[in-house]
Amino acid sequence: MGPEPLTPVAGTPDAGNTEVGSIHQTRPRPPIPAGADAASAPTDTGADDGAPRDIVAPPAHRPTPTLKPGRRQVFFDFNQPPRDLIRFMDDLRQREQSFARQRAWRQVIAWLLFPAGVVFLLLDLALGYNVCTFSLVALTLWAAGVVGLIWLRRERSAPFDSRYDLTRQMFEVLKDDIAPGRTLTGWLDLTGAEQESKIIRKSVSASGQPIVYYQDEWLRLKAKLYDGSVLRASLFRRAKVRQGFYKRGTISGKMKWRAGSSQSLHRLRIAVTANPAVYSVQPVTYSGALPSSRFTFEGAEVVGSQLQLNAATLSNYDAWDVLNAMRFAYDQLQRRAVQ
Repeated sequence: MGPEPLTPVAGTPDAGNTEVGSIHQTRPRPPIPAGADAASAPTDTGADDGAPRDIVAPPAHRPTPTLKPGRRQVFFDFNQPPRDLIRFMDDLRQREQSFARQRAWRQVIAWLLFPAGVVFLLLDLALGYNVCTFSLVALTLWAAGVVGLIWLRRERSAPFDSRYDLTRQMFEVLKDDIAPGRTLTGWLDLTGAEQESKIIRKSVSASGQPIVYYQDEWLRLKAKLYDGSVLRASLFRRAKVRQGFYKRGTISGKMKWRAGSSQSLHRLRIAVTANPAVYSVQPVTYSGALPSSRFTFEGAEVVGSQLQLNAATLSNYDAWDVLNAMRFAYDQLQRRAVQ
């Protein structure tokens, strides 16, 4: 789906959202087990006060994904209170599920047009009419079926992959850490990495195989927390794609197709700008995997009151790997002694 603006929703009590953790807690709560009844999860009894929203400036940079004609794709900017954003994501998924059900029924109807056309063709043969009597109806039905199937093939459902669920779960946790009246800003881009606008480098291997490097920053977010600190996070996927090509065999001299391949590296960048009245920031001395996370620590930089942490992983990860990395970054802040 193309960029779709979010409409602010008036503040109302939001008892339907479940509280599943907080990066401020001494020990983050574990995720709700898969298949658990949502009604058994602890509920959030906090109500919004209905005060005017403090809408901050949207991100200065936005990606420019290539939205393919006729394809439904997930890409939107956000600058909303987290509870409104969670409701929007749930509504978006429900609308897409409804579209998928309608598409399935339309596909069944399109396929049924072909046997229906056969019936009219048999009528011509059974009644001894000219072949162009009822058979014209059959040809019309078959043409409509072909056109319908082609259209339905293009209008596929949007790919709600695991990153969508990861993002929603992160928002569900972070909503309890964001200062009242503040918003989550950033973007979610699930249009894929292999696009012209996301190419960062091209090269050719020694064998002549073209190699393209992509960088896909598919999630960026920024939020002001209760204690006055500002949290920023970006999730990247860097892909190295060896494209398929024809190469002449050294012995046979024939042109042969060499299939391509790809490798991916997932990167995480977290920046915490500490409230200088509450925290001081010290250099980070750490190595290895981050606690309770699949991400491996790559380095950290301290500039003034801001700590920027970089991590990476080759394996798949979930929301809790990211949240625990955020928690690790936040734990590096040193609380100042009360004067």
